[in-house]
Amino acid sequence: MTKLQLFLTGLSGWFHIFLFPVLISLMLSLLVYLTMPASIGVAFSLLLVFIGMITGIIMATRVLRRRGAAGFIQEPDSSEPGVNPQEEKI
Repeated sequence: MTKLQLFLTGLSGWFHIFLFPVLISLMLSLLVYLTMPASIGVAFSLLLVFIGMITGIIMATRVLRRRGAAGFIQEPDSSEPGVNPQEEKI
């Protein structure tokens, strides 16, 4: 693979990991906004989205440094179906 392909694969994996907490915070902020549509609801919603973005950046960067983002995303898909890697082989 070329350096550009490796970079784009890592960037794509980083973005997927980043999106998980952001989407959860967006759902929570929508719920908060729908229950409190006043200005305080907007402020809490924006705060939740900001916290989700910060959490996503921290998680994605930590995974990228430890394992590599592409390897982290491929990890669950690389095992055989029905086989638990945690079980001890006899």
